Amino acid sequence: MFAQQLPSANDSVSQPFNTSDPGYGCSSSAVATYMSLAYHCIYVSLVFPLSVVVLCLGFKRWKPQRSTSKVMGHSDFFTYNMAAVELVGVLGAVLGICSKVMNLPGMEIVGIYISSFPWNAQMLLPMLICVERYLAVVRPITYLKLRQAVGTRIRNIITAVIWQQCFVGIGGVALFTHYTQLNLLPFSIMGLCLITVIFCSLSILCVLIRQPPGKKVQDRMQTDKAKRRAFKIILIIMGVLIIRFGGNMISYLVNALPTTSHDVWCIASILGSWSNLPSSMVLPLLFLHRNSKTKNNPG
Repeated sequence: MFAQQLPSANDSVSQPFNTSDPGYGCSSSAVATYMSLAYHCIYVSLVFPLSVVVLCLGFKRWKPQRSTSKVMGHSDFFTYNMAAVELVGVLGAVLGICSKVMNLPGMEIVGIYISSFPWNAQMLLPMLICVERYLAVVRPITYLKLRQAVGTRIRNIITAVIWQQCFVGIGGVALFTHYTQLNLLPFSIMGLCLITVIFCSLSILCVLIRQPPGKKVQDRMQTDKAKRRAFKIILIIMGVLIIRFGGNMISYLVNALPTTSHDVWCIASILGSWSNLPSSMVLPLLFLHRNSKTKNNPG
């Protein structure tokens, strides 16, 4: 989302890098144009079917739950929202592909802004799932309370704020173009999410190491299995956020060098954007993996 550069007659090496729609402003570089087109095509071909499948499964689950008092799990709710947000990003990527194929700069501008929409959600929603797993393992009493109506309201409010931040992020594309010193703000968001996820993983690891006394061996094994599953989920999300943070940081540092040429700036921008792709796919893939295991082991 951040550091998105709108086209100008005075493109220079001081331009910040692009993480939401790679290759924008790089039409003069054939390599960057093809790399950007390849990124968009892969993004659409991977993220679009994943998001559609997740939303279809969610709708099938929601229909029988309307007549019951069963509450939707928080992790599933966050995943459904992630899938919906990514569909907006897919629309922006499709516009980006069409603009490059048909050479329509105006359409490319629209695609840039729409593509920036999922940027905040790609970090905040996975972080919330990690926090939920942390509460389930380390703070089970608090977790049970949050499974009730009060927790559902809090969850809905937080999710609404994230959607609001996605809309605000669209305006950030132009804001970061004119005030490049604000480029560190998105890094602060990424860093905060990463620190939160690391804290959750370390807390669960401590619980796994510390064996509670007085439990039966069978009950302890079942409890430890659930805790290890939560720990693995957090580790996967943490790895994805590390890739995202590291890729964007390397791209930013390369583009911050005064000796960086325009072609290198374009290529570094596109390569940095590839590090964002796993964060678009992690929640849908975890959801589908969990759903497949539930079907195979209904008990």
